[in-house]
Amino acid sequence: MARVVFFALLLLNLLALGGLAGWLGGSRSDGEPERLTNQLRPEAIELVALDRLPPEVPEPAPEPIVPEPSEPPLPVPEPAPPPELAAPPPAPEVAAAVPVPRACIRFIELTEALANELTTMTKAFDEPLDLADSAVLRPTSYWVHVPPLDSRRAADRKVQEIRSQGVRDLFILQEEGPFQFAISLGLFKTESSAQLHLRRLEARGVTGGTITARGNMIHRLEVRGPVDVLATLASDSAARFEGLEREPCEP
Repeated sequence: MARVVFFALLLLNLLALGGLAGWLGGSRSDGEPERLTNQLRPEAIELVALDRLPPEVPEPAPEPIVPEPSEPPLPVPEPAPPPELAAPPPAPEVAAAVPVPRACIRFIELTEALANELTTMTKAFDEPLDLADSAVLRPTSYWVHVPPLDSRRAADRKVQEIRSQGVRDLFILQEEGPFQFAISLGLFKTESSAQLHLRRLEARGVTGGTITARGNMIHRLEVRGPVDVLATLASDSAARFEGLEREPCEP
Protein backbone atom coordinates (compact mmCIF):
# COMPACT_ATOMS: atom_id res chain seq x y z
CA MET A 1 0.00 0.00 0.00
CA ALA A 2 2.80 2.45 0.89
CA ARG A 3 4.56 1.62 -2.38
CA VAL A 4 1.44 2.43 -4.40
CA VAL A 5 1.11 5.79 -2.65
CA PHE A 6 4.77 6.58 -3.31
CA PHE A 7 4.51 5.93 -7.06
CA ALA A 8 1.24 7.84 -7.26
CA LEU A 9 2.86 10.91 -5.69
CA LEU A 10 5.87 10.57 -7.96
CA LEU A 11 3.65 10.39 -11.03
CA LEU A 12 1.74 13.49 -10.00
CA ASN A 13 4.95 15.45 -9.46
CA LEU A 14 6.26 14.43 -12.87
CA LEU A 15 3.00 15.41 -14.56
CA ALA A 16 3.06 18.77 -12.84
CA LEU A 17 6.70 19.32 -13.81
CA GLY A 18 6.02 18.37 -17.43
CA GLY A 19 3.14 20.71 -17.64
CA LEU A 20 5.19 23.62 -16.34
CA ALA A 21 8.04 22.86 -18.72
CA GLY A 22 5.76 22.54 -21.69
CA TRP A 23 6.60 19.02 -22.31
CA LEU A 24 2.99 18.07 -22.59
CA GLY A 25 2.38 20.37 -25.60
CA GLY A 26 0.54 23.09 -23.81
CA SER A 27 1.29 26.78 -24.60
CA ARG A 28 2.78 29.05 -21.97
CA SER A 29 1.18 32.41 -21.39
CA ASP A 30 3.70 35.22 -21.70
CA GLY A 31 2.13 37.22 -18.92
CA GLU A 32 2.23 34.67 -16.28
CA PRO A 33 5.71 32.98 -16.04
CA GLU A 34 6.65 34.72 -12.86
CA ARG A 35 3.31 33.99 -11.24
CA LEU A 36 3.44 30.28 -12.15
CA THR A 37 7.05 30.08 -11.01
CA ASN A 38 6.14 31.60 -7.70
CA GLN A 39 3.15 29.36 -7.35
CA LEU A 40 4.76 26.00 -8.22
CA ARG A 41 8.33 26.35 -6.92
CA PRO A 42 9.46 22.94 -8.09
CA GLU A 43 12.61 23.24 -6.03
CA ALA A 44 10.46 23.07 -2.92
CA ILE A 45 9.18 19.60 -3.81
CA GLU A 46 10.99 17.04 -1.70
CA LEU A 47 10.99 13.34 -2.53
CA VAL A 48 10.78 11.15 0.60
CA ALA A 49 11.76 7.46 0.71
CA LEU A 50 9.05 5.01 1.47
CA ASP A 51 10.60 3.88 4.75
CA ARG A 52 10.74 7.50 5.92
CA LEU A 53 7.04 8.12 5.52
CA PRO A 54 5.21 8.64 8.82
CA PRO A 55 3.14 5.66 9.96
CA GLU A 56 -0.48 5.63 9.01
CA VAL A 57 -2.70 6.60 11.82
CA PRO A 58 -5.66 4.26 11.91
CA GLU A 59 -8.94 5.93 11.81
CA PRO A 60 -10.59 5.90 15.20
CA ALA A 61 -13.26 3.29 15.60
CA PRO A 62 -16.71 4.74 15.58
CA GLU A 63 -18.16 5.15 18.99
CA PRO A 64 -20.86 2.62 19.72
CA ILE A 65 -24.30 4.04 19.54
CA VAL A 66 -25.85 3.78 22.93
CA PRO A 67 -29.59 3.78 22.67
CA GLU A 68 -31.24 6.36 24.74
CA PRO A 69 -32.95 4.83 27.75
CA SER A 70 -36.59 4.42 27.15
CA GLU A 71 -39.23 4.41 29.77
CA PRO A 72 -40.08 0.90 30.92
CA PRO A 73 -43.48 -0.29 29.80
CA LEU A 74 -46.17 -0.06 32.35
CA PRO A 75 -46.77 -3.45 34.01
CA VAL A 76 -49.87 -5.18 32.80
CA PRO A 77 -51.96 -6.11 35.84
CA GLU A 78 -52.43 -9.84 36.17
CA PRO A 79 -56.00 -11.02 36.30
CA ALA A 80 -57.18 -11.65 39.82
CA PRO A 81 -57.34 -15.36 40.63
CA PRO A 82 -60.82 -16.75 41.08
CA PRO A 83 -61.91 -16.84 44.68
CA GLU A 84 -61.07 -20.17 46.20
CA LEU A 85 -63.91 -22.12 47.64
CA ALA A 86 -63.62 -22.38 51.35
CA ALA A 87 -62.43 -25.85 52.26
CA PRO A 88 -64.92 -27.72 54.43
CA PRO A 89 -63.84 -27.94 58.02
CA PRO A 90 -62.14 -31.21 58.84
CA ALA A 91 -64.42 -33.82 60.27
CA PRO A 92 -63.93 -34.22 63.98
CA GLU A 93 -61.90 -37.23 64.82
CA VAL A 94 -63.99 -39.97 66.33
CA ALA A 95 -62.20 -41.63 69.14
CA ALA A 96 -62.00 -45.36 68.77
CA ALA A 97 -64.56 -47.02 70.98
CA VAL A 98 -62.85 -48.81 73.82
CA PRO A 99 -64.65 -52.06 74.58
CA VAL A 100 -66.09 -52.07 78.07
CA PRO A 101 -65.01 -55.11 80.10
CA ARG A 102 -67.74 -57.63 80.72
CA ALA A 103 -68.59 -59.33 83.96
CA CYS A 104 -70.99 -61.87 85.40
CA ILE A 105 -73.03 -62.00 88.61
CA ARG A 106 -74.78 -65.12 89.81
CA PHE A 107 -77.70 -64.63 92.20
CA ILE A 108 -78.30 -67.79 94.21
CA GLU A 109 -80.94 -69.16 96.57
CA LEU A 110 -83.73 -67.27 94.88
CA THR A 111 -87.37 -68.03 95.28
CA GLU A 112 -89.43 -67.96 92.15
CA ALA A 113 -90.91 -64.57 93.11
CA LEU A 114 -87.49 -63.07 93.79
CA ALA A 115 -86.07 -64.41 90.52
CA ASN A 116 -88.93 -62.75 88.66
CA GLU A 117 -88.29 -59.40 90.37
CA LEU A 118 -84.56 -59.48 89.53
CA THR A 119 -85.37 -60.31 85.93
CA THR A 120 -87.64 -57.26 85.79
CA MET A 121 -84.84 -55.06 87.19
CA THR A 122 -82.40 -56.15 84.46
CA LYS A 123 -84.84 -55.04 81.76
CA ALA A 124 -84.81 -51.46 83.10
CA PHE A 125 -81.24 -50.86 81.85
CA ASP A 126 -80.59 -49.42 78.40
CA GLU A 127 -77.81 -51.93 77.86
CA PRO A 128 -79.25 -55.38 77.13
CA LEU A 129 -78.06 -58.01 79.56
CA ASP A 130 -77.74 -61.75 79.08
CA LEU A 131 -79.76 -63.83 81.53
CA ALA A 132 -79.51 -67.51 82.37
CA ASP A 133 -82.09 -68.80 84.84
CA SER A 134 -81.90 -72.32 86.20
CA ALA A 135 -84.07 -73.78 88.93
CA VAL A 136 -83.99 -76.88 91.08
CA LEU A 137 -86.60 -78.25 93.39
CA ARG A 138 -85.78 -78.16 97.05
CA PRO A 139 -88.14 -80.80 98.53
CA THR A 140 -90.04 -80.13 101.73
CA SER A 141 -92.16 -83.29 101.52
CA TYR A 142 -92.67 -86.51 99.53
CA TRP A 143 -96.07 -87.39 98.16
CA VAL A 144 -97.27 -90.93 97.57
CA HIS A 145 -100.07 -90.97 94.97
CA VAL A 146 -101.58 -92.48 91.86
CA PRO A 147 -100.85 -90.19 88.85
CA PRO A 148 -103.77 -88.25 87.29
CA LEU A 149 -106.36 -90.34 85.44
CA ASP A 150 -108.19 -89.36 82.29
CA SER A 151 -111.48 -88.41 83.96
CA ARG A 152 -113.31 -88.17 87.24
CA ARG A 153 -115.16 -91.41 86.49
CA ALA A 154 -111.86 -93.24 85.97
CA ALA A 155 -110.56 -91.81 89.22
CA ASP A 156 -113.69 -93.00 91.10
CA ARG A 157 -113.26 -96.54 89.81
CA LYS A 158 -109.60 -96.55 90.94
CA VAL A 159 -110.57 -95.34 94.42
CA GLN A 160 -113.12 -98.20 94.80
CA GLU A 161 -110.43 -100.67 93.76
CA ILE A 162 -107.92 -99.43 96.35
CA ARG A 163 -110.50 -99.34 99.14
CA SER A 164 -111.43 -102.92 98.39
CA GLN A 165 -107.82 -103.77 99.28
CA GLY A 166 -108.20 -102.34 102.77
CA VAL A 167 -106.86 -98.80 102.26
CA ARG A 168 -109.06 -96.06 103.66
CA ASP A 169 -106.73 -92.99 103.75
CA LEU A 170 -107.01 -91.60 100.18
CA PHE A 171 -108.82 -88.89 98.15
CA ILE A 172 -109.13 -87.47 94.60
CA LEU A 173 -107.61 -84.06 93.71
CA GLN A 174 -110.34 -81.90 92.18
CA GLU A 175 -108.44 -78.65 91.47
CA GLU A 176 -107.57 -77.87 87.88
CA GLY A 177 -103.91 -78.22 87.09
CA PRO A 178 -101.30 -80.82 86.30
CA PHE A 179 -102.48 -83.11 89.16
CA GLN A 180 -106.24 -82.97 88.59
CA PHE A 181 -107.87 -86.44 89.08
CA ALA A 182 -104.76 -87.78 90.84
CA ILE A 183 -105.39 -90.03 93.91
CA SER A 184 -103.44 -89.02 97.02
CA LEU A 185 -102.23 -91.90 99.24
CA GLY A 186 -100.11 -89.98 101.80
CA LEU A 187 -97.61 -87.13 102.39
CA PHE A 188 -94.29 -87.70 104.22
CA LYS A 189 -91.44 -85.46 105.32
CA THR A 190 -88.65 -87.75 104.21
CA GLU A 191 -88.16 -89.78 101.07
CA SER A 192 -87.42 -92.94 103.04
CA SER A 193 -90.77 -92.74 104.87
CA ALA A 194 -92.57 -92.32 101.56
CA GLN A 195 -90.84 -95.34 100.06
CA LEU A 196 -91.75 -97.51 103.07
CA HIS A 197 -95.41 -96.58 102.78
CA LEU A 198 -95.46 -97.32 99.04
CA ARG A 199 -94.02 -100.81 99.62
CA ARG A 200 -96.75 -101.54 102.17
CA LEU A 201 -99.46 -100.53 99.69
CA GLU A 202 -97.96 -102.68 96.99
CA ALA A 203 -97.95 -105.60 99.49
CA ARG A 204 -101.75 -105.18 99.78
CA GLY A 205 -102.14 -105.32 96.02
CA VAL A 206 -102.33 -101.58 95.22
CA THR A 207 -100.85 -100.86 91.81
CA GLY A 208 -99.89 -97.69 89.95
CA GLY A 209 -98.55 -95.80 92.96
CA THR A 210 -95.56 -93.41 92.75
CA ILE A 211 -93.61 -90.84 94.83
CA THR A 212 -93.27 -87.14 93.90
CA ALA A 213 -91.10 -84.74 95.81
CA ARG A 214 -92.84 -81.51 96.72
CA GLY A 215 -91.25 -78.28 97.80
CA ASN A 216 -89.96 -74.94 96.57
CA MET A 217 -88.21 -74.19 93.30
CA ILE A 218 -84.86 -72.52 94.06
CA HIS A 219 -83.57 -70.35 91.21
CA ARG A 220 -80.06 -69.44 90.23
CA LEU A 221 -79.94 -66.38 87.99
CA GLU A 222 -76.74 -65.53 86.07
CA VAL A 223 -76.51 -62.02 84.59
CA ARG A 224 -73.78 -61.08 82.08
CA GLY A 225 -73.03 -57.65 80.65
CA PRO A 226 -70.80 -54.57 80.92
CA VAL A 227 -69.03 -54.34 84.24
CA ASP A 228 -70.36 -50.85 85.03
CA VAL A 229 -73.98 -51.91 84.41
CA LEU A 230 -73.58 -55.00 86.56
CA ALA A 231 -72.05 -52.93 89.35
CA THR A 232 -75.16 -50.75 89.34
CA LEU A 233 -77.41 -53.81 89.31
CA ALA A 234 -75.56 -55.36 92.24
CA SER A 235 -75.80 -52.14 94.25
CA ASP A 236 -79.50 -51.57 93.53
CA SER A 237 -80.51 -55.18 94.20
CA ALA A 238 -78.58 -55.28 97.50
CA ALA A 239 -80.36 -52.14 98.66
CA ARG A 240 -83.77 -53.49 97.64
CA PHE A 241 -83.58 -57.12 98.80
CA GLU A 242 -82.13 -57.84 102.22
CA GLY A 243 -79.95 -60.92 102.50
CA LEU A 244 -79.63 -61.38 98.74
CA GLU A 245 -76.84 -63.83 97.99
CA ARG A 246 -74.63 -63.55 94.92
CA GLU A 247 -71.30 -64.82 93.66
CA PRO A 248 -69.01 -64.14 90.68
CA CYS A 249 -69.19 -66.29 87.56
CA GLU A 250 -67.48 -66.59 84.20
CA PRO A 251 -68.29 -63.59 81.93
